[in-house]
Amino acid sequence: MSRALLTPVHRPDSLSIEDVVAGGRLTLRLAGELDLASAGTLFDTVLTGSGDSLSAITLDLRGLDFIDAGGLHAILGVRALCNERGYVSSLIPGEQHVHRLFELTGLDARLPFADRAR
Repeated sequence: MSRALLTPVHRPDSLSIEDVVAGGRLTLRLAGELDLASAGTLFDTVLTGSGDSLSAITLDLRGLDFIDAGGLHAILGVRALCNERGYVSSLIPGEQHVHRLFELTGLDARLPFADRAR
C-alpha cells in the first residue's frame, strides 16, 4: 500500500490534551508530541472548548516532549482564533528542548509567554 509522502499518519497516543476551565479561562495542558499529525487535534479541541463564556485561552506546553513546524503552526492558528474572537491568549513555556523552536523562529519574543518561573 502506498501513500503520499506528506500525508500525516494519525498516531492516537501522540498528543494528549487535558482541558481545565476556571473563571472564563480555558487552559489546555498538552502532553506528548505536537506535530503535523496531531496539530488538528489541538485546533479541534480549541474549537470545541471555546464558547461565549470564555475570555481567555492558555496553552500549557510543559508536558510536551516534541514540537515541530506543524505544531508551531497549530499554536499560531489558536492565537489567530483568540484574536478573532477577542480572547486573551497566553502560553506556558515547555522544557528547553521544546522552547528552542520558538527561540529559533523569533516567536519567543512575539508570543505571550508566561514567566518561566513555575
